[in-house]
Amino acid sequence: SDGKTLALTVSLTESATLAVQWGDVTKTSSTPRARHHFRGLPTPNTTPTTYRVSGPSGVILERTVKPIRPHGPLFVALYGDSRDGAGPHRRIAKAIADERPDVIVHTGDVVHSAGDTKGWVDHLTAALPMSASAPLVYALGKAGLDRTTFRSTLAMVWLAMNVALTTVFVLDGRLDGAE
Repeated sequence: SDGKTLALTVSLTESATLAVQWGDVTKTSSTPRARHHFRGLPTPNTTPTTYRVSGPSGVILERTVKPIRPHGPLFVALYGDSRDGAGPHRRIAKAIADERPDVIVHTGDVVHSAGDTKGWVDHLTAALPMSASAPLVYALGKAGLDRTTFRSTLAMVWLAMNVALTTVFVLDGRLDGAE
C-alpha cells in the first residue's frame, strides 16, 4: 500500500460475482470466482468508513473501519506462535480486538507446516474478526508457507506497508534458502 489506498481480498467457498461498497466508492467483479481482489480503496483518514460486500443474494458482510491516527503514537499489537490451539488463540485475538490497535503484527508460527489446512482454518477463523477494524500483517516463518510459491506468486521477499506515518516492514531472512 502507498498509505493512501487499501486493497481488500475476499475469498468465498463458491464462485460468485461480487460488489464492494467502500464508503462512497463502489467496485464490482463481474466474473464469477472464489477469490476477488479489490484495489484503490481510500484509506479512512478522519471518520470511520463502512464497507459492504454484496453477492448475487445480497449483503454478505458489513464492517466499519476506524480512521488511523495521522499524528501521534501508533498503537501496535504484536503477537505470535498461535499454532497450538484455536481456543487460546480466539481468546488472544478477542483481547487484541478489544484494545482497538491501529495495526496488528503476527510474528509467525501460525501453523505447524505450510500444508496444515486445519491449522490455517482454525487460525483464520479466530484472526479475521480482529482484522476487521485494523490491518493484520503476517511475518510468516518456515512453517507458515512454502517460500517458493510465496516468491513466485508475489515476486518479492519482503513486504512494506504504510500505516499512517509509520512503515511496517516484514522481511524474509532466508534469502538464500538456508535456515
